Amino acid sequence: MTSKRNGRTPRLAPHSLAATVVLVFALVMAPAALSAAQENPAQPGSPAPAPVDRTYQLNIPAKPLPQAIADLSAATGVQVLYVEQAAFEHRAPALTGPYTLNQALRQMLAGSGFSYRFTGENSVTLETDPAREDDKPLWLSTLVVTPALAGEVKDQERYDRVEPTSRLTREQFEQLPSERRLSDVVDRMPGVFFRGPVGVNRDIKLRGMDKEYNRFEVDGVQLPGTGGREFRVNRLSPLSVDTIELLRNPGASYEADGIAGRIVTQSRPIPDRFTLSSEATTGGVDSLDGSFRQTRLAFGDKVSETFGYNLFFDAARVPRHKDKRKTTTDGAGDFREREVEDEEVVEDALNIGADLRWVMGNGRLHLKPRFDQQDSSKDKVKTKTRAGRDPEQELEDGTGEDWTGGTSLEYVHDYARGAQWKSALSYFKTEAEEDKTKQKLSAAGNSFALDRTEEESIGLEDDFWQLKSDIKLPLEYKLPQQLGFGLQARTRSRNQDKSKIEIRANGDRFDRTEPGDNFSITEDLLAAYLENELFLSDRFSVTPGVRVEHVKIDSRADSGDAVTSSRTDVNPSLHTRYAFNERLVLKVAASRKLNRPKFEQMVPFRKEKGDRFEEGNPDVTPASAWNYDLGLTYNTEHVLLSVLAFHKKVEDVIDVRNTGQQIDDKDLFRVGNIGAGWVRGIELEQRLNLGLWSDGLSGVVLWANQGLYDSELTLDETGEKQPFDEQRDYVINLGLDYRLPNQRTLITLAGKYLGDLEKVKGPDEVEVEQSRFLFDLGLRHQLTPRVTLTADVINVLDPDQDKKLFKGDDTTFDTETPGRVFYIGVKGKF
Repeated sequence: MTSKRNGRTPRLAPHSLAATVVLVFALVMAPAALSAAQENPAQPGSPAPAPVDRTYQLNIPAKPLPQAIADLSAATGVQVLYVEQAAFEHRAPALTGPYTLNQALRQMLAGSGFSYRFTGENSVTLETDPAREDDKPLWLSTLVVTPALAGEVKDQERYDRVEPTSRLTREQFEQLPSERRLSDVVDRMPGVFFRGPVGVNRDIKLRGMDKEYNRFEVDGVQLPGTGGREFRVNRLSPLSVDTIELLRNPGASYEADGIAGRIVTQSRPIPDRFTLSSEATTGGVDSLDGSFRQTRLAFGDKVSETFGYNLFFDAARVPRHKDKRKTTTDGAGDFREREVEDEEVVEDALNIGADLRWVMGNGRLHLKPRFDQQDSSKDKVKTKTRAGRDPEQELEDGTGEDWTGGTSLEYVHDYARGAQWKSALSYFKTEAEEDKTKQKLSAAGNSFALDRTEEESIGLEDDFWQLKSDIKLPLEYKLPQQLGFGLQARTRSRNQDKSKIEIRANGDRFDRTEPGDNFSITEDLLAAYLENELFLSDRFSVTPGVRVEHVKIDSRADSGDAVTSSRTDVNPSLHTRYAFNERLVLKVAASRKLNRPKFEQMVPFRKEKGDRFEEGNPDVTPASAWNYDLGLTYNTEHVLLSVLAFHKKVEDVIDVRNTGQQIDDKDLFRVGNIGAGWVRGIELEQRLNLGLWSDGLSGVVLWANQGLYDSELTLDETGEKQPFDEQRDYVINLGLDYRLPNQRTLITLAGKYLGDLEKVKGPDEVEVEQSRFLFDLGLRHQLTPRVTLTADVINVLDPDQDKKLFKGDDTTFDTETPGRVFYIGVKGKF
């Protein structure tokens, strides 16, 4: 999209830039791949000796043969070829203890009708036993099976981590109905919800708090965005993600900003051999009309001992439809106003990323470029009818372009005795442009006549530089210890250029741009941390830590007013972990966290808005909180049970408040600290593989998580008590995964219950979003060892989203119908 504002230099369109990046990747990688192919040609018929004499320590439970062979291959590094059709009919026994490869294969295949032979240095081929003439194999192929169910693998990393945490791995979220955008995946995590109808998951609400209270990062980088400080995760694809971790009470090594918690994603590791996966999906709202389209491609390889790579490409077209009805009545129940709104939105998303790795002795250098773009177009028609007045109509259309691009250069060096140094230099830039036109029409007989037109144009740039360096140092001084310390330097600058023009029916033009619409802000952060995990015993560790952050902010409004402010915060933390045994662990955490104000809140402006004046405040104090978490987790291969209670004592909550001053007989409102309060809750998680009780139920896994929340905010001026904004009483996820006995078909049911949400929008004005239950259905069927068919129905029950707005004596009933979303696709893994 070309900017309509004067003075902007035309630039390469991001789609063209993306295509160029893909081409460069292809040109760079093709010679390396060709060279590797020439150096390592396939030699069928010339088998090399297999590692038959080596002994492996195995722990493989009894399970269907394809999954057991996959576990054996992962444990030994030996590639297994198999006869596809009959392989699904046999259940392998458990293997626990030391085994040679011959011993393991003989026991695993006993009674299956298969024999085996070594066909390469690291490959084994299964063959049909000649005594079983009824077996008619279709083909031989590298073993590719549906990933293990979420209830079949113990999450050891979550168990070992000192912080209270919840995790989703790629093997888990690939099985969920709809993992089209990263927001769809994050939405299944405990205590997470997104406000808005289905398909509009953008801003994370975490642990019963508003979007401004959480932070999101990718590979250690808090990407710049277009909102306040939150990041709209629907802009990202989950394709390049390996794990998603919800840090409920992060330690000192993480930025202190983010009272509710921090969601951290890590990229997929580079594979040891060439791996290619592709996916094509189509669908639509209320029908399979093809309006939704998505293409994915991911491939990677360890080309040599010194170089490896991963490349990712995801392009999607996502349509949305909003059918909205609002009716307002007065205190006596009489009709006052009705609005009917129909909106069509189409979003085009493009996500390109890479991980290029060079190994140099004990060091690893990673270059991680990425480019994420989301373009949108919107058409909306809104008709308003008021009692005793002629109807009015509003037509709106707009286009938007939003992209983030940049790279991280990361170096990791491993030293003797487990010491490690890690440093990363990152640069990312966000640009967003939006043009919107509104036409307001009034009734003229049996039609509508144009009254006025409003044109709005917004341009935003956000630049981000960061340097981080961390050292982890194991020590043996009286007690075993893991000392960690590090430094961080970050600068972020945001510039916004906004204009609003009103054009009357007679052609007269008026500039409606407001003070504060145009601004520039630069925020510089210097931070250092120190933490030390002290192992008091094999089971008990205590990790004290402290993080010091100094922030300097330069803010400038379009009026020329400029303000510089700075502050230093000391944020201590203490995390305790006690393992009762290898299954049950207790974690206790306490820390001080901050919530820095939105960028636009720190702009030095004053504007007249209706019956009042509003001001920004460059000197507003960040909100702060003491966070306390207490959690107990029982975690085995078949069972996960977790209960966690938390309490947050929050001070200096930021919002717009009445200063008590007046200008021209109008009240003056200013961004400031309005009060203090608390947020508390209980979060539960359960996962149960019914195979624990019966082999016949081994394909059934039940999973759920629940969050129960409460809060109280006491306003400084009036002493009035109210809940924190955007807080739901309940957030519940539940689901069932069922793998059919044929082992090729997986059915997943996933539901989400959202409790009531109350939002105080102003004096004597409260909005309540009523509870609702959402239900999704997914199907994964393995057509061949390499090809899987997918089908999903999102929002099966299609419930209305109902809100009530109470303002004075008036009540507004707001109903929105999102519709069902259908997807069908095919995946290939090679």
